Amino acid sequence: MAAWAGLVPALLAALYAGWCGNLLGGVTAAGSTTALAALLLTLAVFAGPWRDPLRLGRAWRLAPLGLWLVAAASAWLSPVPRAGLAAVVLLPAWLSLPGALARCWESEAARRLGARGIAATVALLAGWALIAELRGGEAAAAAAAAMAAGRRGAAPAPGGTLAPLGHHTLLATWLATLLPLALLPLREKSGWRWLGAGAGVLGVAGMLVGRSLAGGAAVACEALLVAAWLAGRGGGAAAPSADGGGRDVPGGDACGARRLRRRRRLAVALALLGLALAASQVPRLARIAAQRDASALARTVYIQAGWRGWRDRPWLGWGPGSAPWTAAWFLAPRPGLNPWGEAVGELHTLPVHLAYEAGALGLLGLLATAGAFLGRRWAERPTAADRGLLAAGCLGFAGAGIAWLGTAAVAVSALPLALATAAGAALAGGAAGSTAAATGARPAPAWRNGPACVYVLAAAAALLAPQMARWHYDRAVAAGQSGRGPAALSELAAAVRLDPELPLYRLRLALLRDGGAGESGAAAQAWRAARDGQGVGLAWLAAGILGRAEGEVWAPAALEQACALDPLSPFPPFYLMAAAPDAAAAPRLGARALLAEPRLMAATFWEGREPLFRRALEEVRRWPGVDAGWKLALLAAAPSPSSRRGTIARQELIVDGGGFTQATSLHLFRRLPWLARWPLLRLRAGVVDRVDLPPATALRSTDGGPFLSRRCGS
Repeated sequence: MAAWAGLVPALLAALYAGWCGNLLGGVTAAGSTTALAALLLTLAVFAGPWRDPLRLGRAWRLAPLGLWLVAAASAWLSPVPRAGLAAVVLLPAWLSLPGALARCWESEAARRLGARGIAATVALLAGWALIAELRGGEAAAAAAAAMAAGRRGAAPAPGGTLAPLGHHTLLATWLATLLPLALLPLREKSGWRWLGAGAGVLGVAGMLVGRSLAGGAAVACEALLVAAWLAGRGGGAAAPSADGGGRDVPGGDACGARRLRRRRRLAVALALLGLALAASQVPRLARIAAQRDASALARTVYIQAGWRGWRDRPWLGWGPGSAPWTAAWFLAPRPGLNPWGEAVGELHTLPVHLAYEAGALGLLGLLATAGAFLGRRWAERPTAADRGLLAAGCLGFAGAGIAWLGTAAVAVSALPLALATAAGAALAGGAAGSTAAATGARPAPAWRNGPACVYVLAAAAALLAPQMARWHYDRAVAAGQSGRGPAALSELAAAVRLDPELPLYRLRLALLRDGGAGESGAAAQAWRAARDGQGVGLAWLAAGILGRAEGEVWAPAALEQACALDPLSPFPPFYLMAAAPDAAAAPRLGARALLAEPRLMAATFWEGREPLFRRALEEVRRWPGVDAGWKLALLAAAPSPSSRRGTIARQELIVDGGGFTQATSLHLFRRLPWLARWPLLRLRAGVVDRVDLPPATALRSTDGGPFLSRRCGS
């Protein structure tokens, strides 16, 4: 393999992290297609041995196959099989990628060039993070969603810029995985060692500015492990050197002593670095222990949801990719922590996420594969072609395992790519490379690797229609944002034809048709989207509202499901109340809507229904777990019948624009956000101006338990 091939892993890492595999760039049709093409092309050109791509040995080489079989079975039994299509199709590619990247580093020159490339990539991304922090940190959430949507003229908020990979936790995980490889140029005796030093300094600094607890813990553990390893090697470092004939080399003792001193100084420096990184996390740990860390409290909600979901299907889980579509079934949102309309795309810790999606069998299969991989690499140390590369790859692989405890963003492909790069480095530095070099054997050309080529063609064919649908969707977003409604409808219809089971396309088609495009059938499209998505609250809400407008018998059931999936939202209880204002549950439904959105007191629905309004206020007064002062303020702001006059305003449902955590398209479906304002309820503008209260569901003091009942009005 030519030396230039050593740059391929670094170029892939830069391409994925900088654009096509990050949180925002990876959702575009151009980005996702580029990422897919780069992955499959790399396998086709640099394919390794397909029988044992991770070089696990005879005893464990079937572990990756078993992992794929579990994933396929889980997807087959999943209530949302469409969610796992890409995962099932591409899992063999990701398992084979380390072997392909290892082929790029077969020669010493390629490994040296590859280490420089990784160092440059890490320095570039870390420097980008530092610039982003100096200019104000990550952009505002709305600006991030706008930029991801590709809207003309969209820009970050003033004074800020977008952090690399789209989020600081993702960047910290990426850096923890590749930082050990970026330090390899330090071994060189030329000026390239400064590139390794700069990458190390920038990498640690870039990780620190993100304040990621899991990323900091990963880098701290890596530093302490290397320090312990260097200290353990110190005993034999000063032994006299000998030449090939066994004679002592003049000055060997002095050289050995100098190497020992350098190694000890480096070990001390790394130990101090590791301890400093660990100490920097103490304030955060203290806040977590005191239950004052909002991020940790919100993660607890997600982890508890994963635990509840795993208990329902412990062996095979809910299917690959199912968490974004179904986790709302098990979420118990907490007022003040989880906003209504929150789109939970992952469960924020990989073990829980994998157990939820693939069950105990999938999690054990992954752990067995990873454990066997590290065990085999440890056994290869005595005959390794490049012990430094082997150690750096294993260290990055282990560091990723720690960092992934703080995220489960497997859909952000820059992170799996970084993990595959570390694994490929460990493979390249291991025994196989040494054996090939010793025997002079040349690996078979990649084009002769029939199974790999067949797989690449089959994977491309399986994902062709979904990728074409993604292109149509992106064009629909562009047309919709420029006011070309008919063109957007046409593009969405094409996306539905190509990928009929992805709920987002039908949902957006329903919202667009209801927005005055002159076509009917919006309720039916929303109803199908809700059933395909299963646990997507926005889809059930749209189906219920549109179904009620068209007189569909299933509309109340859809609204009940929307209320169960998004219990802090004001819209499902309000529409359920409006559908049956004389029902016994109507006052409690009205109270629940007012607690979630006090401005709904200005709704014209109440006009002529003053007794119902008063009963709803009485239910608010009796509602448990809400601050008494807030209740008094709400009752004092309640309008009288005579004050309900004046101009009309609209209460809007803002889709993909209510905040970064509410970008349903981005987090649940990994598609471009598409800002839409859906005007729903008529309000008296004068009354709205007099209501200056936050929702009770946005206060930490509010007890969320009463909102979590099985039925919305109970």
